[in-house]
Amino acid sequence: DRRPEEPLDDDAPGGSSPFDGAVAEERRDQINLALMRLTLEYRTVVVLRHFAGQSYSEIAEALAIPEKTVKSRLYSARQRLGELLLGWKEHGKDDER
Repeated sequence: DRRPEEPLDDDAPGGSSPFDGAVAEERRDQINLALMRLTLEYRTVVVLRHFAGQSYSEIAEALAIPEKTVKSRLYSARQRLGELLLGWKEHGKDDER
């Protein structure tokens, strides 16, 4: 007898399908393209914070800039990434086509 909580096959919910893999790869490609469109200053702080997992103080020390500047650049970089990836602008939908 099978227990009800056992999955029927490998395609059960929670598993990864080829479609899910393709979507994840497309998302990674879009993120990489958007990152490459950022200025070097913005890209650097995003990569150090979100991909290398560094703290604000570690980034500030590595780049020899104030921690306040790190936070400011991260904020601006995230805004720009939102525009590039999601098509939104902070000031509203005036630029919609």
